[in-house]
Amino acid sequence: ANAELLSFISKGEGGYNSMNQGTSGGSIVGSTHNASSILGKNLTEMTVGEVMEHQGSGKLFAAGRYQIIPSTMKMAVARAGVSPDDQFNQSTQDKLGLALIYNGQRPRLSSYLKKENNDLHGAMEDLAMEWASAPHPDTGRSFYPPANKSSHTVEEVKSALMSAREGGAGKYMSAAPVSSLRSRGSSMSKSRPGGGFTGAGGYGGGRSGGGYGGMKSSVVLASKGGVEGKLDKSTGKWTAGDWSKKAKSRYMKFGGNPKKSAPEPPSQSQSTVSNISETQRRRDARRSTSSKKYLGEANSIGPKHPVPRDSAKSKTLGVLV
Repeated sequence: ANAELLSFISKGEGGYNSMNQGTSGGSIVGSTHNASSILGKNLTEMTVGEVMEHQGSGKLFAAGRYQIIPSTMKMAVARAGVSPDDQFNQSTQDKLGLALIYNGQRPRLSSYLKKENNDLHGAMEDLAMEWASAPHPDTGRSFYPPANKSSHTVEEVKSALMSAREGGAGKYMSAAPVSSLRSRGSSMSKSRPGGGFTGAGGYGGGRSGGGYGGMKSSVVLASKGGVEGKLDKSTGKWTAGDWSKKAKSRYMKFGGNPKKSAPEPPSQSQSTVSNISETQRRRDARRSTSSKKYLGEANSIGPKHPVPRDSAKSKTLGVLV
């Protein structure tokens, strides 16, 4: 739906290599569909940065398929997530066109397409304010006369916007055909392993690409319950292990907050004591109710053996509990 809407807009604006140098005396000057004839190079062969430099020098005013002017270009580039190093090709120009529709300064237009309001008149007015070739809904003429003239009728604009809205333009917000986006929908969302892992940037899957700054490995640093370790994102398996100073430094660089490593394992004597079963503890507690009762055997912590007796004193030598 967006592809059709962008195509509709471009019919009155231009092609990917169209340009002009502004207006003079009420007329557009330097208008051509072949930018190389004036700039020595096609717009699609330039980077976004080169196009902006030409706009800054005054050699170029409105650029490309959507006739983006200098002040609007800066805003569109920022909001479309486009880099000055990106090629000003068809794909990039379409991204910029969508940014003007959905992330620009025309909220009534974007909200109408996303079905957040039913203000068709406001959407048509916003479209006319963004693109000079679209007619104002009340006058049928360009919003920017006399140099600019509308290339569509009011009814054509109305039909185009209604069709885009019903076709899901506001839902997908992409220049690709809606059918291709629907077919890719299931593959675009990927599950992440659970388990309470925390990480930063590439560590723990927070950044696209994973790993250290985008490495291909699926194994990343991840802490679990404050314990350092590594997580295999492909299997979801986490293994405890202290990180090296270098690895910890990279983890912190991406915003991680490494916590104290797992505590040292208890000594053998501590381990033995801690392993006494709760059942044994309750049994011992019951036995303690009889004052100074002696056992004939050692408790289950150690090996069982006969308890020696001192016949002279007639006293059982055992463990007092």
